[in-house]
Amino acid sequence: MSTADSRYPIGPFQFGLPVTTQERTLFLSQVAEAPAKLRAAAAHLNWYVRIKLALTEAEPTIQPFSENLWAELPEARSGAIESSLRIFEGIHGRPVLFFESLAPQDWK
Repeated sequence: MSTADSRYPIGPFQFGLPVTTQERTLFLSQVAEAPAKLRAAAAHLNWYVRIKLALTEAEPTIQPFSENLWAELPEARSGAIESSLRIFEGIHGRPVLFFESLAPQDWK
């Protein structure tokens, strides 16, 4: 399937619900392994904040941001990659711990 919208070259994401216990385990392991495979600290920082807002606010507002402009800021262009990697690893550790702590009924 393809679409004219370049943001979705194979079509918009469609998540199959309900998620099985096996799928949940797989998804959480993928999140935990992501820091070794990906290098997008700013996007994942926003992902973490959005999770927290969704869990703690009655009507959370998801604030969009321009990843491309963030990547052009001075610290992103000239800063050491190690600091971004530390952020990235920490961001992925916390949600994995949280999601693993949920009981099966919490996923409904």
